[in-house]
Amino acid sequence: MKRRQQRSSVDYWMSYSDLMAGLLMVFILMLVGSIIAAKHDIEVQKAELEESRLELEEAKQELYSLHVGVGDILGVRAQIIERLRKRFADRGGDLVFDDATGAISLGTSILFDEGSDRLRKPGQERLKELLPIYFEALLGDPKLRVHVGQIVFEGHSNSNFSGSDPKAAYLFNLQLSQARAYSVMQFVFREDLAKGYQIESVLAANGYSSSRPVFDGEGLEDKERSRRLELRFRLKDEEAIRELDHMFRKSP
Repeated sequence: MKRRQQRSSVDYWMSYSDLMAGLLMVFILMLVGSIIAAKHDIEVQKAELEESRLELEEAKQELYSLHVGVGDILGVRAQIIERLRKRFADRGGDLVFDDATGAISLGTSILFDEGSDRLRKPGQERLKELLPIYFEALLGDPKLRVHVGQIVFEGHSNSNFSGSDPKAAYLFNLQLSQARAYSVMQFVFREDLAKGYQIESVLAANGYSSSRPVFDGEGLEDKERSRRLELRFRLKDEEAIRELDHMFRKSP
């Protein structure tokens, strides 16, 4: 009986030891697995960080290139505006030159009779005087010419509606301002005022009715100056470039 009790006790402790050894082995295997998994995760994270670093460097290079492009285009705009300013500084009278944008404004009273889109003789002579100078300033230098994306004739009216329904009058003036801008563009081609510059791909005509009035010093609409024809130029990708330049100016 004593021998049996002793053997049973030994068997019990041997089984308990085997169990603990097995559990320890499982724990070790789990720990090793966790270490291997953690090491793998670290390697993946390192690879992702390196990829992100390379992408960031590439993005920084692209942004730098774009910023350089912004500076170049803004420099082109400044050169064109300076060319225009020099050529129209002494043209005065019914002509207004915008130093900030290079836009040229010409009162429509010399160009059209009230309510008409047919060019008057004095207006034709004035356009023959001014437009070749304008086209030469914009397109005469090949290095600047490649950056010009559009030349726009803009027709504008004032808000005098003669007691009629404002909506109907606005639409009438919208049609009239568009027709006047188109008449000027037709005149350019008919008289070949942009001879040698191949402007077909860049010329446009828009009408704005009374949506963009001119104001006097007291903030009131200047009815006479609001009736006008404007010439504006736009550079290629100008809007995107302005946004990029604004972004760089805001960045610390």
